[in-house]
Amino acid sequence: MPAKINKALLQKTNTWRRYPFSKSLISPVRFIYDKFYSILLDKKSNFNPSNTIIVTGGGRSGTTWLAEIFSSLPNYCMIFEPEMLMKHREILYAPNFVDPNDDWPEGKELFQSLIMGKNVTPHSFIRNSIMDIVNADSLVVKAMNLSKILPWLSQNLLTRGLIHIVRHPCAVYLSSKRYFRPKQFKIGIRETHYINNVLPDLSDYVYSLKKEEELFALRWCCNVHTALLHNKTESWANVSYERLVSDGFQELSRIFKIFRFTKDDMEIGSIMLKSSSSTSSRWSANHSMASTEERLGVWRKILKSEQIDNILDVIHKFHIYAFTDDIYPVF
Repeated sequence: MPAKINKALLQKTNTWRRYPFSKSLISPVRFIYDKFYSILLDKKSNFNPSNTIIVTGGGRSGTTWLAEIFSSLPNYCMIFEPEMLMKHREILYAPNFVDPNDDWPEGKELFQSLIMGKNVTPHSFIRNSIMDIVNADSLVVKAMNLSKILPWLSQNLLTRGLIHIVRHPCAVYLSSKRYFRPKQFKIGIRETHYINNVLPDLSDYVYSLKKEEELFALRWCCNVHTALLHNKTESWANVSYERLVSDGFQELSRIFKIFRFTKDDMEIGSIMLKSSSSTSSRWSANHSMASTEERLGVWRKILKSEQIDNILDVIHKFHIYAFTDDIYPVF
């Protein structure tokens, strides 16, 4: 491996990408942190939007892991869950599903600023060291729940690429139950808007769903439906979380080829694939395919058969047939 790869990798993997202080000090220290980074970012004017990579997907689906892999590349740094999207959620979520040909000036202004690193709060750069930012001329934007507007983003923004990572709904359901309360699995405004505007024929069916896993599956479907079924021109890359875990090198090679990265970049990404802090627990020196599949398919042991069937019934109603009771999707 060339020496320059070792140097670049060492610089990235030795970075502590968290606030180095306790929660009790979070407010005053964040003020100082944000002030310092504001000055630093004000002096940065060389982020090239045509090199920006946008990574999106649902919660508990591996978006952070994939974004960390790309931000490990030389001259890249990460914008993590940009707060500007939260502050402008009325712009982002009101349309919910934007036709690629729609005139949406507010959205274009918002996302054009984002891919250039403009008007982004310092807190969104929390996962980068100072040197990461100083040396970077390209951005990885990690932002969940942009799946519904991927057709519009692909046609209206000039970036290096858009990536949508998706995980088996049963696995996401099991993972989500550990982090969210069951009452959060309900039909919300975004789901209602999406069903009424995109899939009105399913309205009666949707409102008949009552069980927790069914309501979760509905939310999951509304989030991934556009990304999985409206990509006929392959304007973005759909990535399987399960494939990235079990056959990461091949899956990463496919993505890097689409985005025209070099072999040296691929070597760095492959190392980060196994050493990324957020995913280290998935790998061990003696891991085997059998143990990997066992971890990926743990939902088949913990969830009841009825729950699995209910989830799959819902997603198949949405014509999402890539997922079955098998661990791996087919798309």
